[in-house]
Amino acid sequence: MATQDLTAEMLAKFRQSVHLLLVDDDYHILSSLKPLFSGELCSVTTASSLSEALSTIKSSDQWHCWVLDVDLGEGHSGLDVVRRAPGFPYFVILSGLKSMATASQAVKLGAMDVYDKDPNSLDVLVDGVCRIAALGHILGGKATKYLPVFRILTEQTLERPEKWAARACVSLRQLQRICELHELPSVRHSLSHYYALYSLLWKTTEGANANSLPPLLKGTEEGFIQECMKVVLKG
Repeated sequence: MATQDLTAEMLAKFRQSVHLLLVDDDYHILSSLKPLFSGELCSVTTASSLSEALSTIKSSDQWHCWVLDVDLGEGHSGLDVVRRAPGFPYFVILSGLKSMATASQAVKLGAMDVYDKDPNSLDVLVDGVCRIAALGHILGGKATKYLPVFRILTEQTLERPEKWAARACVSLRQLQRICELHELPSVRHSLSHYYALYSLLWKTTEGANANSLPPLLKGTEEGFIQECMKVVLKG
């Protein structure tokens, strides 16, 4: 099957199924960030205050990534969102302060990353959010004690299940059991789901080159993503 046909099937299968929350008290920041992620795969919701963020979070249990500004005005912080709505691990913090203290505090609260609100670094933010949103999606937005095992997928491309098991320091059989505990049919399917979805999320963001590979996948073997999509579509 041609790459274009596989892509079309994947887009149809996962249309608007990735749910992203952007929280920032600056309307201009929200209006500039939302179009970056809105697309065929991603549904983006915005909030401009702590109270709005909390009510929005409560309105759904289908979140896959939160992007939280560190300063929400009125003395509130994106970190307060995490404190008031604990247990969701797929979030990043935006900071315009370049503050090591802020970054340290965010990581202690479980942030997967901290990004500068630098217009010249938007590509780094977009790639990071795509990596985390894809992870949140394959795990159903749920917390798990095995998150470090799955987070390995966001750090480098692992083209074979054996490589993933080796990085996680578990046997392939143990890794299969971990995947099954998360209602994932197999190690290969989990790996394929993650990289295929990450690739499509990145390619459908505003300004991405649909003919190039996203940063995490550069250097992979030819046809790797096509094989991943085939595995996912077979279910």
